[in-house]
Amino acid sequence: MLEAVRAIIEQHHPTVLILPNCKPKDAHRSPRVRALALALRHLGESNQMMVHQFDRAAIRQCFASVGARTKHEIALVIAEEIPAFRHRLPPIRKIWMNEDARQSLFDAAALGLAYFTSHTVRE
Repeated sequence: MLEAVRAIIEQHHPTVLILPNCKPKDAHRSPRVRALALALRHLGESNQMMVHQFDRAAIRQCFASVGARTKHEIALVIAEEIPAFRHRLPPIRKIWMNEDARQSLFDAAALGLAYFTSHTVRE
C-alpha cells in the first residue's frame, strides 16, 4: 500500500496530504490502520508535503452548517455538491450491516472538504 502511495506522490507531486486523525481514543481504528496512517504521515513529511489531519469532530463541524451529522447525512451533502458521486451513494446502514465499501469515497471527500473549509475560513 505504501509503495502505491509513494508512486502517486512521485507522479503527481502533491503539496498537501490530508489524513484522518487516528490518534484519539475515540477513533476506533485498528493497530494496522493506525500504523498505516503514521507511515503515510512520515511519507508525506519526508516528501516536504504539508500534512493535515482531521478527526471526526472536525469533519462533523465542517458539515454542521448544513445540518449533516451522521456519515450518511454527510455523504448525501457530498453527493449533492459533487454530481459524479451521486450514483455511488451507499444505502443507509443498519446497525447489523457492515459499512458499504463505497463509503470510503465519501469519507475521503469529507476530509478534502474539511481541509478546504478550514483553510478558507482562516485565510
